[in-house]
Amino acid sequence: MVKITIRGPIAARLGNRQIEIQIKNPTKVLDILQRLIDENEEVRNLWLEVQTMDREALILRNDADIGLSGGLETNVYNEETIVILPLIHGG
Repeated sequence: MVKITIRGPIAARLGNRQIEIQIKNPTKVLDILQRLIDENEEVRNLWLEVQTMDREALILRNDADIGLSGGLETNVYNEETIVILPLIHGG
């Protein structure tokens, strides 16, 4: 089981809850995020594909930026955590 937390405006729409996804060891971040999009309409309303989510959010695995450990190809194991922090753009 991987625990996924989404911060920012979408968190309120999700009820500020943590999402848990059952995985096999190891599973790539890409595959976990694709399941998150496929299985959650609120997430899908913001991001249709993982690559867009990766561009528009900071994604952390166990509190470390996945960009430092292989990006979307980073392996995730049971009992680890993923945090998605949407980037805020101002004008």
